[in-house]
Amino acid sequence: MYTRLLTTHTLEFIRKATDGGYNDDGDWVEGTAQPPFEEKGSLQPFQKGKSKVDLPKGVTAKDVRLFYTKADLLIADEYLDQEADKTTIEGIPYQVWHIEPWKGHGLRSGHNKVFLVREDKMNGS
Repeated sequence: MYTRLLTTHTLEFIRKATDGGYNDDGDWVEGTAQPPFEEKGSLQPFQKGKSKVDLPKGVTAKDVRLFYTKADLLIADEYLDQEADKTTIEGIPYQVWHIEPWKGHGLRSGHNKVFLVREDKMNGS
C-alpha cells in the first residue's frame, strides 16, 4: 500500500485521559477524555474471508471497518487498565478492537491494519 493511500480518509478519535472507577457510593464513574485527535488513513469495508481474525460473538462483517494508518491507536487492555480509542463513522460510534502491525516485510510504508467495531455490537447486541 503506497503512502498516499494512507491519507485518503481522516477520522477523529477520542482517548481516555483518566481511567474510570467507582465513587464512594459504589457507582461507576467514567474516565475523562483527552481532546479529540485526527488520524489519516484508508477506511475500508471488512470482507469476510480476507482476514484470519475471528470477530467477537454477535459481530458480523457489516459491523466492522478496517482503517489502514500509520497511527498508533489503542485497544482495550484490562491488564493495563486501558480503554480502546473511539471514533464515529457516518454517525455510528466505533471502537478500536484489534490491530495488526504491517511493518517490515518489504513494504514501502509501515502501517497498522486497525479493526474498528461498532460499539453497540461489542456486548453481543
